Amino acid sequence: YTLKINEQGIQDGDTKLSMTMQTSKSFIKANSQSDITVAKKLDRLDSWRESVSEPLLEDTFGPLSNVRFAVFALGSSAYPNFCAFGQYVDNLLLELGGERLLKMACGDEMCGQEQAFKKWAPEIFRVACETFCLDDDDALMEATITLQTENLTSATVKFVDSKPMDLATSVLKCHNKKVSLCKLLKTTNLHGENAKSATLKLEFESNLYYNPGDHVGVYPKNKPELVDKIVERLKSVSDPNAAVELQILKEKHTSNGVVKQWNAHEKIPACSVRELFSRFLDITTPPSSNLLQQFAAIAT
Repeated sequence: YTLKINEQGIQDGDTKLSMTMQTSKSFIKANSQSDITVAKKLDRLDSWRESVSEPLLEDTFGPLSNVRFAVFALGSSAYPNFCAFGQYVDNLLLELGGERLLKMACGDEMCGQEQAFKKWAPEIFRVACETFCLDDDDALMEATITLQTENLTSATVKFVDSKPMDLATSVLKCHNKKVSLCKLLKTTNLHGENAKSATLKLEFESNLYYNPGDHVGVYPKNKPELVDKIVERLKSVSDPNAAVELQILKEKHTSNGVVKQWNAHEKIPACSVRELFSRFLDITTPPSSNLLQQFAAIAT
């Protein structure tokens, strides 16, 4: 793939290969908006003829015949050609002689992208371990357990008293994004006040620096009346306004065997239960199949 997109090498007439396949396991992150200047359009065969040496072309198994791969493509169903770049990379690696370990999986930004990746990751990890005969490695066994879906029950989840985090730190931990606090001055629906659809114009009081084309994400609160209805039905929560920390019971492989220990949730910050449902949990999107299974397990 490096050879395919290395247009700069083609323009300069440099036919030397700078890519090596000496390691058995590699992870490649690529996107469709690489800043590449192209002097002319080349189809796949022309690109390889101009950028690959003759001995490599004579290899009937393909230049990537020693490569095994799997692609998880990111995209948004709100746009045409959903996951087209991931499909292109998947097909290209196969055409160049690579062996596909798993059928390409897609993550839709509009619906369950993270859940789709969590389902794909342990599967490709398992297949890769079998392919490279690494099943007996202790470190890989621990990684396999880490990738497995957490079995959340009343015995593996608990709240403990804690000091609350400030809002900016809480949002940073939850979304892993740089956060700036500002005051919302005005909200205007550009379709009109009585329109069924909504495109909102938001006006902030802020000193943020930005360039044309920059994007901003807004983290709104859930409606208080909806949060109140959920909080009223919670059990084992004596004070929904008291700060607590969510902890998960996890297993860890050590030299002394498997050890269980309580760890703070990686994304959920220390805050009150009411704040948790107000800012950090999605309570308006239809629940995923995994969440429905959790509900079914505790339904009476």
